[in-house]
Amino acid sequence: SDIARGCAKMLGIELMENFRCPYFSASIRDYWSRWHISLSRWLRDYVYIPLGGSRVSKPRHYMNIMLTFMISGLWHGANWTYILWGTMHGAAQIVEKLFIPQKNYQPHGLRRVFSVFFTFVYCMLSRVFYRAENITEAWYIFQNMWSLTSTAYFNKVLIVPIVILFICEYLSLRLSCDVVDIFNGRSVIARWCAYLVIGLFIVFYSPKGIANDFVYFQF
Repeated sequence: SDIARGCAKMLGIELMENFRCPYFSASIRDYWSRWHISLSRWLRDYVYIPLGGSRVSKPRHYMNIMLTFMISGLWHGANWTYILWGTMHGAAQIVEKLFIPQKNYQPHGLRRVFSVFFTFVYCMLSRVFYRAENITEAWYIFQNMWSLTSTAYFNKVLIVPIVILFICEYLSLRLSCDVVDIFNGRSVIARWCAYLVIGLFIVFYSPKGIANDFVYFQF
């Protein structure tokens, strides 16, 4: 999404922001206001609202939420794994509406830290269904994700790029702007030094000898 926006800017075209620091969300509802915004709006306008949205009885309202997210799963592919992924997000939103009725509720302090952490972990667990080829493979991943081999790989390869991405996302959130905008007012030398460092990190931490096609190419 950022690559598409950057290429468009080179041609003088301003595309909408499609991801807004989603992993700092304090709830699944908040997450879906920040994650794949164009798809979320499409689902709202062409699935959720035509089903009746929230202007129906509560049981029907909850059913509309669940159907919308199950359809979101089917949009990604005709596979039970995608339906389960969508079901997890729909169920989480229903639970939140039952216990956190305020639409724009934002916790503070330690409660926010816990909420962000829980939301992130829940999203990552649902992502297992999203990426697995079938339910059997998903179950295998759940069983082995905390093995010593997996943990060692995480500590050796993934921790540094994750920390870098965390800092970038945090700066975007705190400064209310895209990280790229931070460099816009800098000199040409400063900008290109930053680009060079980022490029070296990408080369150094990219998986070697592994085809890593952008996952959304299949949708």
